[in-house]
Amino acid sequence: ALLPRRWAMEVHHAGDGVLLVTRIFRDEAEAERALDALLSPQYDSSRFEGPQYERNPFSAFTQVYSRRWRHGDVERLREEDALVRTVSDVSDGLMRAVYGAGGVFADEPEDGCSEDHEGRPVCACTDTTPRLPRSTALNISECLCYRTRSRRGWHRDRNWITGLSFGCTVRMGFKRHDTSTPIELLVPSGCAVVFNGALHEHAVLEIQSGTAPPWWRHPFARCVFLLRDTRQSWRAAKRKRARTEAAMRAAREAAAVA
Repeated sequence: ALLPRRWAMEVHHAGDGVLLVTRIFRDEAEAERALDALLSPQYDSSRFEGPQYERNPFSAFTQVYSRRWRHGDVERLREEDALVRTVSDVSDGLMRAVYGAGGVFADEPEDGCSEDHEGRPVCACTDTTPRLPRSTALNISECLCYRTRSRRGWHRDRNWITGLSFGCTVRMGFKRHDTSTPIELLVPSGCAVVFNGALHEHAVLEIQSGTAPPWWRHPFARCVFLLRDTRQSWRAAKRKRARTEAAMRAAREAAAVA
């Protein structure tokens, strides 16, 4: 395995449920092997080379692939698929570091904050700290590659995200509301940030050129793997459909009364 399944990661709570995960890999050699496993076989470096790519103002980032697999197939796929094995090991290590003995949230109850916050202006939860669901088992990997000096504006996603970053250090921002003071984090190569993408508006504020590890050989500045749990995505979509249908029913009833 690329990662020892009992390796102790370090998790730092930056505030409001946003986590910075370090010591994911034992050393830079293991980080490089993990990147190769996560990129292959979908990676084609020619997509990031040449004057057309350099001149394109809209290519701040490029999606290399998006892949998912069934939770029930993980143990079988681990033996033959380095990508699944790596994501599975990261997932296991992350949950131990968050909720295991001595974990950052080991003594805390799981909070109700989840994808329900998508599109809502305020959070009505009793405990205002959102926490990564205890049932999380990552089985989606989406790969994005960022060019040097690129940024990504403030946006939201539908569910919890573990963003595993390689290459240059990235400065990211997180905020729950427009009036909130943003949380800013520097995420070095080989580290990850975990947050509720539906609750927290987030942005890539800066990719710091010249900060990639010595072994970095890729034409882009940063590569991030957005790791998710399909069950959380499915539940988010289901709740969103229910809210839309309820709003449409209310609108029809109001129109009938009028």
